[in-house]
Amino acid sequence: MKRHGRYIGKDISGRKIYFARQDKISKIYDEALVFIYNVFNIRGAFLSDESSLSDFLGFKNRSKEMEKIVKKIKVLYGVDTSPLKEKPLVDMVSFILKRIG
Repeated sequence: MKRHGRYIGKDISGRKIYFARQDKISKIYDEALVFIYNVFNIRGAFLSDESSLSDFLGFKNRSKEMEKIVKKIKVLYGVDTSPLKEKPLVDMVSFILKRIG
């Protein structure tokens, strides 16, 4: 059974609602917020272990937007993150931190 984050109530149909877990992202939260600011120019965001780049993209031309973002990350950090573009942000930010030391 999948472990959930904090229980927050039930939806209209009676299903239980949980916040996504934050165990992993909490370890690099400050770095992840700096990353979100540098890449998307967003100050402050709710981040969980399940957050991803696509959470910050618009609904039109998502694949083109994603490619632009991956290129921007390469320019900003000097790291190719294209293999991680669909992975959780915690994995991407951790990868970048390891590469840039």
